Amino acid sequence: MMHSQSTRGCYLVLLRDPSKNITFIQQRAPTIKGYARDFAKELSTWIKDNKFSHVLVLASVDATYRHDSQIRGQQVRYVIGGDVGQRETRLNEIQMQSLEERSYDLLFKKGSLTEGLYEECKNITQVTVLAIFCSEGDNIMDSMILTHCANLFIQAIPPPASGGSVQWRSPNSWRAMESNNVNTSLFQ
Repeated sequence: MMHSQSTRGCYLVLLRDPSKNITFIQQRAPTIKGYARDFAKELSTWIKDNKFSHVLVLASVDATYRHDSQIRGQQVRYVIGGDVGQRETRLNEIQMQSLEERSYDLLFKKGSLTEGLYEECKNITQVTVLAIFCSEGDNIMDSMILTHCANLFIQAIPPPASGGSVQWRSPNSWRAMESNNVNTSLFQ
């Protein structure tokens, strides 16, 4: 998949840490409309060919469709596919909540990349989806919360020895989104 001539994909960044046996794939652009399921099939084939033991998908759910009981408290939910194993125990240890069944259609929209990856991967390996309820606009804090929860789950970066939690920072590519300080000389 990663080396194919496919035009259905999108811009991806692949990062790998062999010492921790972790590979991160960040999608940097949307999938071409109507090709998300095909792209999910290609990506899952690559996952299978490379013998991934677990896939963690980070996603968002439109917060405007939350039910009253979902408005307060933890905004991150999980869905597990494949062999559940110790994942559910770990998610409960870190006080994560499973996605309420009535919200499945919001996360797994027919034809979406999240739905496609989940459906394709659950039959070949363990797959976990962590999803956060968020609204349109500046989602930097939402991404930090989701990153924190993902790290609690997979423990890629251990907490500091002094206690507390890992301090996350946004990537340099987000600088333009973090500030309202626009260089107005560009428009003169």
